[in-house]
Amino acid sequence: MRRGTSVVVGADGVVGTILARALGAVPVVHRAPTRPGELAIGEAGELVASASLVVNSQGLRPRPGLSAEEIDLSHGPATERLVEQMSPGAVLVHVSSASVLGLSRGGRVSATWPAAPESFPIPEYALSKWRAERIAILRGGARGLKVIVLRPAIVYQHPAEGMLGTLTGLARDRRVVLRLLPSGARHHLCSAMLLSAVARAVASAPERLAHGERLTVADPFVVTNSELRHELCAPLAGRWRLEVPVSSRAAHAVLGRLAGLPGFDFRPMAEAFGVMGMDVRYEAELTFNRLGLDASQFSRERTWSAFVAVTAGAGGTRESS
Repeated sequence: MRRGTSVVVGADGVVGTILARALGAVPVVHRAPTRPGELAIGEAGELVASASLVVNSQGLRPRPGLSAEEIDLSHGPATERLVEQMSPGAVLVHVSSASVLGLSRGGRVSATWPAAPESFPIPEYALSKWRAERIAILRGGARGLKVIVLRPAIVYQHPAEGMLGTLTGLARDRRVVLRLLPSGARHHLCSAMLLSAVARAVASAPERLAHGERLTVADPFVVTNSELRHELCAPLAGRWRLEVPVSSRAAHAVLGRLAGLPGFDFRPMAEAFGVMGMDVRYEAELTFNRLGLDASQFSRERTWSAFVAVTAGAGGTRESS
């Protein structure tokens, strides 16, 4: 690999911020630069062209008022423009999402199975991620780039965002704890510490990996709905709290049917409960083995328990997929 500058494009998002810090890379942002070292995307063309390693962390996350077309434009077309700016011989680390793998089958999700983004509870998002992956690999390869794809699960750090931010916000601000059912349903998450370590391992020796190789990035353990309730939310809400039992899958189905009612947008809530109702375990060990990472360095105590302790201590609420 040519030696030169490392760049993270999309460093205004949570994941991009984590990766720019982990790699000591130049953060390229879509908004107006506000932090030292940041560079606006419109001024980064020459830097990207001279970079030996570029991390593509572009792409909007679903939120109320954002259309499927807007989400798709921020992924595939943005990736295509970035590939065209890069020079042959450079390495592109493309950040996708474990959502492209879809729902579990028989209690697990294997990276060796064909992608199934249409089965994810937010299919528009997963399909956008999947299309961007293919653009990066196919167009990147044709341009002479080496493309490596990271597929992180939901990324967490303090303060929490996304699904975890919703749950902790309810507990902290309203003293409401959602008792998500089934209580044993598993969430396979990804700590910011693990994502940083994977990025550093890939960036330090990309020659060990093949063009187009896809790495699922997830903790070496899972967290259940029951653990979310008892470990994360209940301590925030305190003794005098309201616990509300909710069947995530039923709520997803009912709200999904109501999504088309005029004047009401139930889709974001339906999608959120769909993600909360997933029972999933990724084959995280494949990536640990491939990169030679010691899973014990990312144990529950070092990552999840530390996150819970800081969140409870601060009484508050970052996270992305």
